[in-house]
Amino acid sequence: MAVRDGWDRHVQFGLDHPAFYVLLYGRIEPGRPCAITGPAHTMLCELLTAAAQHGLLRVPPAQAAGQILAANTGVTLALITQPGNDRDPNLSASVREAAIAGVLRHPAEAATSGRPDHVATATTLRALIQDKPAALTTGEHILLQELLERLAAAER
Repeated sequence: MAVRDGWDRHVQFGLDHPAFYVLLYGRIEPGRPCAITGPAHTMLCELLTAAAQHGLLRVPPAQAAGQILAANTGVTLALITQPGNDRDPNLSASVREAAIAGVLRHPAEAATSGRPDHVATATTLRALIQDKPAALTTGEHILLQELLERLAAAER
């Protein structure tokens, strides 16, 4: 899966270049998006939008991307601070899988739950109609996107 590969490459880059990584990710300003993570967030959103279109996301793509990037950066910084001999070899993989499980759902999950997942369904539909469908006016499309966004953000 591309998300796992990207996660692992990110962590390895941080471990190979710890001083540079800390310089990039440690010098942020409140309220200003990081210039480094912006493109990564965009790429991750694109991957996760495709997953949403297949009904595989629990949360909207941008929210899922933010959660994964925050966990990935946090793990990398944590591993950098650990002495090489004492570095937890399982930390990255276990946090990665927990982060992915938190935003992705297994296709069989909806079938076994016995009830529809309104958040996942709204997220899927929102991703599918991202480009305006021909059957809707611009206003209808905007309204539908807003309604689906609310449903996708709703508590379960």
